[in-house]
Amino acid sequence: MLDYVVETIHSNLLQGNVLGDPADRNLVVHLPPGYRESTRRYPTVYHLHGFGGCALASTLDFTTNAGPRWRCFRDMAEESIRGGRSAEMIHVFPDGANRWGCSQWVGNDVQGDYDRYVAEEVVHLVDGRYRTIPSPEGRGLVGASSGGIGAFNIGARHPEVFGALAVQCADIYMEVSHVAWLVKFLNACQPDGPNGPLPGNTWSWFAYGLAAAYSPNRDNPPFYVDLPMVYPTGELIPAVWDRWLPYDPIRAVYTFAENLRRYRGIYLDVGFRDEHDLHLGHRILSKRMTELGVAHQNHEHDGTHGSRATERLELIHQWFSTVLRGSRGDEAMRR
Repeated sequence: MLDYVVETIHSNLLQGNVLGDPADRNLVVHLPPGYRESTRRYPTVYHLHGFGGCALASTLDFTTNAGPRWRCFRDMAEESIRGGRSAEMIHVFPDGANRWGCSQWVGNDVQGDYDRYVAEEVVHLVDGRYRTIPSPEGRGLVGASSGGIGAFNIGARHPEVFGALAVQCADIYMEVSHVAWLVKFLNACQPDGPNGPLPGNTWSWFAYGLAAAYSPNRDNPPFYVDLPMVYPTGELIPAVWDRWLPYDPIRAVYTFAENLRRYRGIYLDVGFRDEHDLHLGHRILSKRMTELGVAHQNHEHDGTHGSRATERLELIHQWFSTVLRGSRGDEAMRR
């Protein structure tokens, strides 16, 4: 399997966050098979994990949602490289976990600035310690689920850092996906109402994790969030809900269309049996990108939210191999 290094990165942008999450984070760097024997520079792909994930999950030898062959990331990546389907690249996995499950890779004054932590601090460390191609043309960004919406939002804000963007089964179209999660959370709160995440109840962790990202409130302890839905009626609170919506890619695409047009390539991928109906949001996003003249590829497959995750990620790796500078080891990257 691919060799990997577990780095520790200290983030000034996460230090002192209100949630009390650590500023020292694991950073996993997977090196291509020929890295230690060569002097060439390699393109780099940055992977953002989903809700409940962490950087170290990429080192696992086995995962039950890895697809029909039950492959882990390292198994898939090495097999794809040795089979000539993907180019040799450096793969980097930052840690975006927080007290409530995942930061959604968003920056604010409660959880810290995960956006700039990735685009500035993580990229700076990797470029400083490894033989990368230190330019947007040599950097890709990909994420799935919460990592997918995180990849879109970071990528849309930082075309000066990344040159290729892949968005996999992302949390898109909040009126369909997020409202449903919030309703399930409220139903689980009966009869006492919301009072923090409930042990064993995924929807409650979603509610507080998403609120920490999109409607934080450092003056509202002990959870430091404003929930966007009224208990027990389920009515949305416009003043709070309207703070969430700008992070929805189907709206953010209008704000960041000019930035997105700068990309060498954008790849959307989702299963049309996604149990959260995220395929609907992907379709809207693709439609709006087309209308705005943002070049991209839009792919759907016969799978659920995570049932073909690693299989689809391999296809994304193959795509990165066609769009990132130096992916096929051209002579310029050997100097």
